[in-house]
Amino acid sequence: MGVALEPEQLSVIDRVLRELPPHVDQTERGHAVEVLAAAAQSLDASCLVPLGREIVNRLDPDGALPGEDELAHPRREFRYDTRRDGSVRFQGFLDAETGALLGAVLSPLAKPHDAHDTRSLTERQGDAFAELLETSTTPTEGGERPHIAVTIPLTTLQNGLGSTELAPSAIRRLACDAKVLPVVLGSNSEPLDIGRISYTVPPHLRRALIVRDKHCAFPGCRRRPSTCHAHHITHWANGGDTALANLVLLCGMHHRLIHHSGWTVRMVNGRPEFTAPAFVRRRAG
Repeated sequence: MGVALEPEQLSVIDRVLRELPPHVDQTERGHAVEVLAAAAQSLDASCLVPLGREIVNRLDPDGALPGEDELAHPRREFRYDTRRDGSVRFQGFLDAETGALLGAVLSPLAKPHDAHDTRSLTERQGDAFAELLETSTTPTEGGERPHIAVTIPLTTLQNGLGSTELAPSAIRRLACDAKVLPVVLGSNSEPLDIGRISYTVPPHLRRALIVRDKHCAFPGCRRRPSTCHAHHITHWANGGDTALANLVLLCGMHHRLIHHSGWTVRMVNGRPEFTAPAFVRRRAG
């Protein structure tokens, strides 16, 4: 004869029955109760919970179908906070449909670039998420790229030295393919000259760049044009022209590499030619 069950054990069994969807018939429900009651003779409530979860998963492997209200108002949460160094930490929750969409969008972006890609899966997914954010800034009105207000001294932008919330080198990279409102500051940080918005890479020039480069022009990379930036070989802050002869198509990863490493690019006979930093050349040799 079995031992009488504790209220906590009965609560677990009751919760399992309530989680089972209507299509599970009374025979299967009765069997679930029998299995749980027998297990409760030797398991306390906390140990009974995983068994109950397993029973629900076996009887309803696909989970309950979302109701109309859930479809109309799916649960989606996104929380983030900015840390003192400017980095962002976040967490969230997506409904099944949006989660599938996220996976479909991130998966191709998170693939290794080549056999020598040493990034971990989480690093590749992080880069993919960043690329998704970058490409989502594609404008919807007038074919314009994002606007950037540069409120640092022009000399800082030109020579890449100085202290700002974003690194000057990062600002230079972001400003490669955007509308920029230059705000030139004097020694007391007063605006000396607010230039007109500069349309750096108009649509017709970007189309010509895509025809010429076809994809990211970095050696061995084939990222599609829609995920690429138009990089000024000689930065516009240093007098570089916004012209096909001074532009090259680069994906986000290789755009960062050109701006923040020893890699360089120049035009040779109308085509971009890349040169690796010395330590890479020595290693390859």
